[in-house]
Amino acid sequence: MLVVLVALAGCATRSAAAGARVVTVGQSDNGHTVRVSRGTTIDVVLHSTYWTFTPQAGSGALRPDRAPSVDASPPGSGCVAGQGCGTVTARFTAVGDGTARIRATRTSCGEALKCSPAQGAFAVTIVVGGASS
Repeated sequence: MLVVLVALAGCATRSAAAGARVVTVGQSDNGHTVRVSRGTTIDVVLHSTYWTFTPQAGSGALRPDRAPSVDASPPGSGCVAGQGCGTVTARFTAVGDGTARIRATRTSCGEALKCSPAQGAFAVTIVVGGASS
């Protein structure tokens, strides 16, 4: 049953709410498709400072707005040094109709913990279509 649910989740699609200007995507969207209109800002927030975004192929649908930013958990937050506590955020703008994939990878899933293939890869497909509202 769990295998079926996981397989179905990988085929899920969600759309930005009508008139939405910012869509936030995270690990729960891994393997999914997100539909947005031109002009929408897409924030990809991944929970671990070990994530590295892969340069995007030039589809013309998305434009990276800045280099990914890292927000490490402050000292005293309960995070142990070396665990990668915090987030990495990449921001894109939907600039043209088409499809683009945003990918990120990591090799460490905590202090001296190597990631399994499923834990070490993130990909989301963004479909851009239509003018912004």
